[in-house]
Amino acid sequence: EARHARLHAMLSRLQAMGMGVPAADVLARAKNGNVGRPHLARALVERGFVGSADEAFDRYLGADKPAYVARPDVTVQDAIDVIRKAGGIASLAHPGLHNRDEAIPDLIAVGLTAIEVYHPKHAFGRAGRYRRLARRHALLATGGSDFHGVSEGDHASTPGLPCLPEADFERLLAVAKARGVGLR
Repeated sequence: EARHARLHAMLSRLQAMGMGVPAADVLARAKNGNVGRPHLARALVERGFVGSADEAFDRYLGADKPAYVARPDVTVQDAIDVIRKAGGIASLAHPGLHNRDEAIPDLIAVGLTAIEVYHPKHAFGRAGRYRRLARRHALLATGGSDFHGVSEGDHASTPGLPCLPEADFERLLAVAKARGVGLR
């Protein structure tokens, strides 16, 4: 419900800027109903308002941009608790893009289980840095393409690159199996 309310607030802001996008166009992209900004970004591309999803974020949907609407606050502890209760693995996504490494020890203290080591936009040397951090704190390593669509200029236009090394995948799989969760 919160995601739908957020979507409608962003659509209202875009409408005020002359960019009408029907909610149905965006919701149709969210196959499981879990709608988010990437779905809206692709609708903006399809309607010709921007050339890529990255441009949509850079100009309109990113934090502090004119159509951005903040998500309702959920504490990190609450989010990690929900993930763990569902049998999931709480992982910090693309830390190399946020430059907030000083927060990682606090996240570990409240139950962070994994950290994204491999990401296409991690600057040179970041994967090694996060690999060492994962080992030092006994965190699982995650990674992948951050694939959000097929348009050129989207986060990654090739699914699966960079790929997670097999040993890291096997560790994730073992933890998931131990928690009784099957991977899709």
